Amino acid sequence: MTFKSRWTDTKGKNHRVTKKLKRKQYTVTGAPFSVEAAGHRVWGKPGRMHVKGQSGAHSYQITFSGGLRAWRPGTGRTTFGEDQALYLDTTLVAPKANVSGWVKHGGSKKSLSGYGYILHTHSNIAPPTMMKR
Repeated sequence: MTFKSRWTDTKGKNHRVTKKLKRKQYTVTGAPFSVEAAGHRVWGKPGRMHVKGQSGAHSYQITFSGGLRAWRPGTGRTTFGEDQALYLDTTLVAPKANVSGWVKHGGSKKSLSGYGYILHTHSNIAPPTMMKR
């Protein structure tokens, strides 16, 4: 599994963490839903999802609640290649939700409130394989 976390701070600087994990380095449960990997956790149920993480000087805890129910376009799967063996799956876990929580970077902690969304994608291909000029 490849774990990725990306965020933009208030000064517009982009930050990212990418870690390749072996099977014993992350946990996934279905009831209740929870995924834990590399100091981050996503958990919850339909209508109320939580995301919490820490990487270096950056940490956050965010709750997505209410809003529209989960949705995926068609089956959620787009296939590629002559044999259609390559795929990209997309699910809008929370298409529009009320968001609350906090983000901390270094010694500065900011509260969050407003609207947001959770989008989940996974694929068995890299973008250069999917598209060519």
